[in-house]
Amino acid sequence: MTARKRFRDEPLLKFSALNAVLRGWMNYYRHCNAKGTARDLDFWVNRRLFWWLRKRHRLPIRRILSRYKLRQEGQHYNCGIRKGEQTLFLYRMRDQPITKYRSRTHPHPYLTGAWGTTAEEAEAPMPDYVWRGNAENNQRWRLVKEEIMAERGARCERCGSTVNLDLHHIKARRYGGQDVKANAQLLCEPCHVQTTPYGDHKRLQ
Repeated sequence: MTARKRFRDEPLLKFSALNAVLRGWMNYYRHCNAKGTARDLDFWVNRRLFWWLRKRHRLPIRRILSRYKLRQEGQHYNCGIRKGEQTLFLYRMRDQPITKYRSRTHPHPYLTGAWGTTAEEAEAPMPDYVWRGNAENNQRWRLVKEEIMAERGARCERCGSTVNLDLHHIKARRYGGQDVKANAQLLCEPCHVQTTPYGDHKRLQ
């Protein structure tokens, strides 16, 4: 994600992509003693992101620190970027609460008879593709969403909600609508579902 060939990616999308990977990794290991590893990885990710931002903007170290080193919740400094009226901070894995996993002891299969697990297989395997913060996918729709949230404020344009936000095509793609800001409306999930063209492609099939 922070390779040299990805210097053209937008910083806001890069922060979002990194947070998705870091949060998913830490949630997977939240039931084991991974605090030390998480702290070391936080330092490594911050260093990689810092050098990526420096190469991306071609600015000296002090300029990068003044722009992206922000105080989070009035306590500690962290890498962050403006996202509308809010600030999107880099996810810190060390902040994830760790809970001890208590395994159940099963009978010995060779002494007490056959034993089988009740765990079900996943319905679908994990995807091979991982979004790396680039904007080429989905016809730059991700970048349009981030730009609209930054310009119009990260809240629903109907009810003012700030959670579960999504972009609504005023004129749907199947009717010739384009992925541009003029054809996009920032709505929360309940308001998006209530729009007239929502889901009509299913009825057309």
